[in-house]
Amino acid sequence: MLAHSLDVDGWATVITDVSEWHVAGDAITELGKFAEALRWYECAVAAAEKGDVYGRVAPESLGKSLAFVGDCYSRLGQFAEALPWFERASMVRPSRSRAS
Repeated sequence: MLAHSLDVDGWATVITDVSEWHVAGDAITELGKFAEALRWYECAVAAAEKGDVYGRVAPESLGKSLAFVGDCYSRLGQFAEALPWFERASMVRPSRSRAS
C-alpha cells in the first residue's frame, strides 16, 4: 500500500464503487494514517449518496461511510468535527423489504 500514492485525486477516475473506497480507506486506517483515510471515506460518502445507476441509495452503505468519516475525525482528536458525521450516520434508516 505504501508503494502507491494515498492521494484520492489520482484514484477518483479508477474507483467508482463505494466498497472500493472503503477497502482503500480501511487499509490506510490500518496504517494509522487517519487524515489520509478521511478523504477516502468522504469519497465513499459521496459515492453512496449518489446511489447506483438508477439513483437508489443503499442506507447501510451510506451509514457505514458516514460513521467511518466520524471515526477518522475522532481518531485525529477532532471530536467537534466527528459529531455531525456520527449524527448523520445515526439518522440513516435501513431499507425495509416488503413481505410478499
